[in-house]
Amino acid sequence: MLDGLTKAEIDAAFSPGQDDCILTSRLLSGESAVMSRDKAAPVLQAKKLISWKRPAADIFSSCARAHLRD
Repeated sequence: MLDGLTKAEIDAAFSPGQDDCILTSRLLSGESAVMSRDKAAPVLQAKKLISWKRPAADIFSSCARAHLRD
């Protein structure tokens, strides 16, 4: 989903809000990208990487509230 995007582009497009569930991905550069689940989900769905027919817990098993990151 993130192929071809820079860290800055990922941050601009997918950065989570305070109460968003988050997803974390390791980039090829070794950096981590922290994204809002709600912003990433439409892209994942469009690329057929996820299906809403599966339970959300299976899709986003590592979801955590953004305020718990501290």
